[in-house]
Amino acid sequence: MGGRHLSVPDHPALKLVTEHFNTLTTGNELIWGVINPQPGEYRFDIPDRFVAFTKKHDIYTIGHVLFWHSQTPDWVFEDAAGNPLSREALLARMRERVQLYADRYGDKADLWDVVNESIESDGTKRRSKFNQILGDEFEAEAFKMADEIMPKSAFYRVVKLALEAK
Repeated sequence: MGGRHLSVPDHPALKLVTEHFNTLTTGNELIWGVINPQPGEYRFDIPDRFVAFTKKHDIYTIGHVLFWHSQTPDWVFEDAAGNPLSREALLARMRERVQLYADRYGDKADLWDVVNESIESDGTKRRSKFNQILGDEFEAEAFKMADEIMPKSAFYRVVKLALEAK
């Protein structure tokens, strides 16, 4: 279920969801590039509606996703001159993101997907920009800050592999 469903109050999907489902996860509504496409620019309309809907109908809410290599804008990894951020600067941006979500949705989301698709189908670490700057500690750092900033939240600790069909 996404923003297009929530934009239409009598959308048939809404009735279906409230009658037959007890858990919903955001699609791309909480992705970094959707929420915060440019520094200082935030788009909360759709995720706010999603969370309001799930809470109104007592539906278990999964926040997807704090950190994902895809759909994260380049500015997240670059300084004002377009150079790669230092390790410390990227960790600071990541902390700001987790704090933003903790402040806005911390008591509303029941579970958070912290890191998505950080392992390749061959079992190696994805060489994302997160990994390039933070190294193999990327996932550990992401979960550590999520635990510190949102200590009462539950987090996914699963690996999703994009397996190739043989």
